[in-house]
Amino acid sequence: MKYPPRARVKPQVGTGVSLIANVNTMPAEIAPLVDKYVDADEVVAICQALVRTPSENPPGDERQVARVTQDLLDHLGLECEFVEPLPGRVSTISTWGESTRRTLMFNGHYDVVPVGDADAWTHSPFSGHIADGRIYGRGSTDMKAGIAACIAAVSALQRANFEPDGRIVMHFVADEEALGTHGTRYLVEHGYCDAATEALVGEPTAMHLVTAERGAVWLRVSTDGVSAHGSTPQLGANAIEHMSHVIDAISGMRFRKLHETLGAPTINIGTIRGGSKVNMVPDFCEIEIDRRTIPGETNDEIVAEFDAALSHLREHSPDLHVRVVVDDFAEASQTPEGTSLVALLDEARTTFGIDGSEVGYAGATDARFLINQARVPSIVFGPGDPLLAHTVDEYVEIEQLVQATRAYAYTFARFLSER
Repeated sequence: MKYPPRARVKPQVGTGVSLIANVNTMPAEIAPLVDKYVDADEVVAICQALVRTPSENPPGDERQVARVTQDLLDHLGLECEFVEPLPGRVSTISTWGESTRRTLMFNGHYDVVPVGDADAWTHSPFSGHIADGRIYGRGSTDMKAGIAACIAAVSALQRANFEPDGRIVMHFVADEEALGTHGTRYLVEHGYCDAATEALVGEPTAMHLVTAERGAVWLRVSTDGVSAHGSTPQLGANAIEHMSHVIDAISGMRFRKLHETLGAPTINIGTIRGGSKVNMVPDFCEIEIDRRTIPGETNDEIVAEFDAALSHLREHSPDLHVRVVVDDFAEASQTPEGTSLVALLDEARTTFGIDGSEVGYAGATDARFLINQARVPSIVFGPGDPLLAHTVDEYVEIEQLVQATRAYAYTFARFLSER
């Protein structure tokens, strides 16, 4: 597959002499070089190429977009390793730099949520259409813009003849939209993240620094009853009526724990199913719950919390049979104190006049695997408004895409300089 041609200046690989000298003591010298070598046309073309390559999850198949990325990285003289734990579930690993003194990992995901009704879109969802300073398409914000900014930032540093004292390892991964089992989680469990010093996750944050994010526990709560004819309900036990009392108890739950950035945990009862026919007393009812967590909470604590909320019902209703089961979960995470990327990205934003602050994330990202399992200090920062993720007519502002490329190039250079 062909992607749009690279922008005007072909990167020079391995030219030998760094034009960015002593950047740790003179960071102000980086900014004009970043301004000079970051090419807006290039990052736009890369983002369009990625958006135009479908990678919906479900069904989940990243092979095509991985091949497009391989072509993009080949133009930078970089090799790719494909990791494919299941057929079609492809993650790409590519490294720039030889020294192993410090390793900066960039993490971004290939997969996107389904388009839904394509006729509801103003522009074709895989067109990468440009209008009003925006690139439209599924995945433009979440998160092919972040991947494009990373690739374009490396390209800019190559053109600046920057020689990294360390290396950048780029992980472009599968399956984030389905909790990351076949993507970042697999890479962590199989040692692909062991060498990382710190990591930058390029999810859309509207250029804010995300240093804490909520997790999610998905629970299934079911009640049993006794079936009977609808004309003689007194002979049965109505599982839906039982569930109504359960819902009241759950809705009345209050949380004592509070996080300084994320606030309190939340509960959402998302689905309900019960009964089989209008003239039958239902013998079964089930709800699914999305319980958002804050750092420090565990699954066992959350199940115990629900059991405590339902204990009063069980005591006063001997015929109530209710079960609580955890279906899936994503841990909350928090950037560790002393993570240097926090200060470097904040410095980059100040340098280029990028508005933003340090915030928390209501949703979960792959940063949780890097922080909690791989023990890699990580931060989330990238182009795109997270409120546009998963929406019809999703888009990314081109100005923000270019800003992110500058911020990434500056941060990569600062992180991989002599210290």
